[in-house]
Amino acid sequence: MPFCSKCGNELKVEDIFCSKCGFKSDFNEDADAAAQDTSVDRPAMTKEESIALAEKLSKDYKALERLNKDISDNETILSRPADYQFRPHSAFKFFWPYLIYAAIAFWILYFLFIFIASGTSSAGVLIVGMLCLCSPVILLIVGGVKAFRSREEANAAESEAIRRRKVDNENLKKRTDELRLKRTVITKRLSDYNQIVPPALRTSTRMEKSRVLIQTGKAEDFYDAIDFQLKH
Repeated sequence: MPFCSKCGNELKVEDIFCSKCGFKSDFNEDADAAAQDTSVDRPAMTKEESIALAEKLSKDYKALERLNKDISDNETILSRPADYQFRPHSAFKFFWPYLIYAAIAFWILYFLFIFIASGTSSAGVLIVGMLCLCSPVILLIVGGVKAFRSREEANAAESEAIRRRKVDNENLKKRTDELRLKRTVITKRLSDYNQIVPPALRTSTRMEKSRVLIQTGKAEDFYDAIDFQLKH
């Protein structure tokens, strides 16, 4: 079975152009003339059968076009470098604000201590002096506990985010493989009509136009609609 020399897509022997990327195949030079030869055996087809065939091919080509776009979009995403590197957070990232709080508390209480010490209330001096010493220490202890807790939560969230990215990437690969399988099925189904549908007309738009030509009487049947578009 031949394959496209550009994208590797599987081709039929009679294919002139790749159904995926449109690149002209070079494995059989005689196939081009065969695809353009309108003298191939054409079984009789009524107007109703022609319209039904045009509608069928239009839906199949539209599905193929949609699959090609979805696969291309997924492949673009999958080609991007995946960032699975774990960057642990430091506790200091969450602790440093408490250093500032402790320093501010110390200096406020220190100046209050100096102010009260200039008076006569020895009890007030003792209380403020204790607060001046204890408050910064308490703030640092509380800050350390909260910082370590915040670090653990942030690291857990980072690990979960990496796990989800890996799962999403695997699911996208599976989804892309499923789309490729569907594309192969549709491509093989459409290949049965490669002898009567030239490469230039293998699109949903062209098949829809064929249907309109038949319905409006500008073409007698499907083959006539194909010939009409090739000439115009």
